[in-house]
Amino acid sequence: MSRRSNWWDWGSTPDGPIPVVGGIKARSTRGKIGDTWWSQHWLNSLDISSIGDRLARGKTYARKGQVFSLQISPGKAEAFVQGARTRPYRVSVKVKAISNRDWARVYALMSQQASTAAQLLAGEMPADIEDIFTKAGVSLFPQSPDDISTNCSCPDWVNPCKHVAAVCLIMAEQFDRDPFMLFTLRGRTAADTVKALRDARHDASETRKSAEPGPDLGADNDRGCPADGGTAAIAEIPPIESRLSDFWLMGSDLTEATAQVAAQSLAAKDPTTIIRLMGPPPFGEGASSLPEALARGYQAVSHAARALSGHRDRT
Repeated sequence: MSRRSNWWDWGSTPDGPIPVVGGIKARSTRGKIGDTWWSQHWLNSLDISSIGDRLARGKTYARKGQVFSLQISPGKAEAFVQGARTRPYRVSVKVKAISNRDWARVYALMSQQASTAAQLLAGEMPADIEDIFTKAGVSLFPQSPDDISTNCSCPDWVNPCKHVAAVCLIMAEQFDRDPFMLFTLRGRTAADTVKALRDARHDASETRKSAEPGPDLGADNDRGCPADGGTAAIAEIPPIESRLSDFWLMGSDLTEATAQVAAQSLAAKDPTTIIRLMGPPPFGEGASSLPEALARGYQAVSHAARALSGHRDRT
């Protein structure tokens, strides 16, 4: 008896899945899918369930663009996958959300490390992110079969099926592009995370302020600046545009410096993204203008760096 005559294939085509126009095609055409360590960590974490065993079959569907209408929202991902039957299959991948109390601990720990927030806002997943979640008593990635459940409307009696695997693979590439989607899958959106980090930073600043003794307004500082908070000295600082020639010179107190350029990150598209998203600093009088001043400086430095890079490429 041919497979075509089986009852679950009524309305299907005999030559594989029906092609999709405008489907989400995996960027990878061979080998592994997922470019970053965190997308690979996501796929490796699927070994806790039988999804990992189906990934090889799902690659064909992912690379053909059979997945479409993928939506990642707090705690779940939903998509349609076009198979051999006329009607597309509805796929859902649910991941156990982290509790509000645990998220509060995660954000408190993240706020203590400025580089962590900066990397996330630049479209990069910090290498120590799992350490932060572990200290909070949770994990960013699924760790047990109870953390993840899947469903597909296809007639395959095996769950997860290749359609679920294809969606998980496409999700990996979505995480490459935006690591915040991993946070969303665990229950918190990018907007939630940015706001929480702002609030945590503000609360920490207020705590420090309350613990600090008041300034001695009648005394000058060691450099002879007036007792007005140093505004006169700040006013004498030249604009950053005039310091482009020595902006990148290493200070005497630094022994090593590194720089990383992420061509597809938010920061690459707009160097001022991090500054604007994090909002005004919670310190100092008149500090609300600092983000705009830094943004102008970053733009000037970025333009100069691109111009210098273009000159070197031509030579």
